[in-house]
Amino acid sequence: MTEEAKLYHQSEMDTIEEVNKQAKSLLDIPHAVNNEFIPLHSKKNGNVSFYNLLITHYTKDCNIDDFLFMNKGRFRRINDCTIEVGNFIYYFGVYGQLENIINK
Repeated sequence: MTEEAKLYHQSEMDTIEEVNKQAKSLLDIPHAVNNEFIPLHSKKNGNVSFYNLLITHYTKDCNIDDFLFMNKGRFRRINDCTIEVGNFIYYFGVYGQLENIINK
């Protein structure tokens, strides 16, 4: 996780923040590393975005700024409110809150 975060963040503090949020997300998902949704959020390098797994399958409490920070350099912006990451498209409302998620 740390090595991947270093690729996208320019400061050590941002790298640490991403890794801490990933670790907290791992603690918050059912069955941790045995979670059924891990294959949907696994990357070619073997890393898993536990943050995206958590917000996609268990809670939608997320704002666009946090989402973009956690996915820095790993997303495609479709428009101001629509972001594609991995197997999913995330829709954020006019106030920046996650409103809908579509599996591609």
